[in-house]
Amino acid sequence: MEERAFSYECDDGSGRLVLHGDLDEGTTLQVRMLLTDVTEGLTRDLTIDLTDVDLLPSSAVGVIANARGTTR
Repeated sequence: MEERAFSYECDDGSGRLVLHGDLDEGTTLQVRMLLTDVTEGLTRDLTIDLTDVDLLPSSAVGVIANARGTTR
């Protein structure tokens, strides 16, 4: 399978963050910064849609779990 670059779409109105492609070890920091930016000042629940993610290593799972823990 061909590697797809990481990308995302964020809909502030619906509180939905859609991630696309490979969340490899190299994009983990980018995902962490994205989640920090998106959740800053967030007043509603955030849904993270991983349907279009091809690769999700444990480091990316940890970043998502950590973001959930810091927003509670």
